[in-house]
Amino acid sequence: MSNEINIDFKNATLEAIYWWNRVEYRYHEHFKLFDEIYNNKKLLPFFTSKVFELFLREYSIRRNIEKGYEKVDEFINELFKHNFVHRVKEGDIKVVDAVSSKMKEGNTTNKNEIRSLLSKIAFLINPKDFSLLDSFVKDSLWSIIKSEKKCKKYELECYTEFINQTEKQLLINKDIIREKMKLLENFTDTDAYRFFSINPKAFERRIYDKYLWIRKQKENKDAREIDNEEYLTLLKLLKSQNN
Repeated sequence: MSNEINIDFKNATLEAIYWWNRVEYRYHEHFKLFDEIYNNKKLLPFFTSKVFELFLREYSIRRNIEKGYEKVDEFINELFKHNFVHRVKEGDIKVVDAVSSKMKEGNTTNKNEIRSLLSKIAFLINPKDFSLLDSFVKDSLWSIIKSEKKCKKYELECYTEFINQTEKQLLINKDIIREKMKLLENFTDTDAYRFFSINPKAFERRIYDKYLWIRKQKENKDAREIDNEEYLTLLKLLKSQNN
C-alpha cells in the first residue's frame, strides 16, 4: 500500500467524521423518520419547507425537480407512492434504479434519471446500506476497476452495479479502512462518534465514499490541499472557548 493511498484513506476518514458532525447526522435524524413525518399532514409542510428543501439546495440537487414548491410536494408523494422509503429502510438497493426510472416518466422531475438525488435521500435514511452516487465518485471508482475489465463504464450508471462494485472495493480495502476507523477515538464527544461507534458498516461505507471523492478531487490541479487532521485542532479550540 503506497503512502499516498494511506494518506488519502486517513483524510477520507476525517472527512467522513467532519461531514457527519456538520450536517449529515442532523439530516439522518430527520430522514429516518420520513414515513412518520409523511403521515402527519400537519407536520409535513413544515418538514418539507424547513428540512427537505434545504437539503435539496445544500446537496445541489434542487435542479432535478421542476420549479415550484408544489412540485417538491408532488415529488415526496411519488416517493411514497413507489414505496421508496420503506424499501430503503429494508436495504433494497434495487429501489434507486427502479424509482428513478418510474419518476423519470412523471411530471415532477426534469425527465432525466435521478439516481444521484435518490441515492442521497437513501443514504440519509439508511447509511449502512446506501452510498452517495455522483459523477465524481463514479469516475473515481471506474479509474480503480477499469483494468479488471469486470464491467463497462456505462454500467456504473446503474446504481445496483455501482453498489456491487463498491462492495467489492470495501472488501479489498477492509484492512486499511478498519485501521483508519480508529481515528474516531479522537472524536468521542461528537455526533460522529456516537453514531459510527455503533454503526461500523455505515462508517466503512462513508470512508470509502470520501476516499473516491478525494481521489477525483486531486485531479484538479487548482484544488487546495488540506490536512484534515486540523479538524481535531479546530474542535479543541472550540471546546476551549466553551470551558
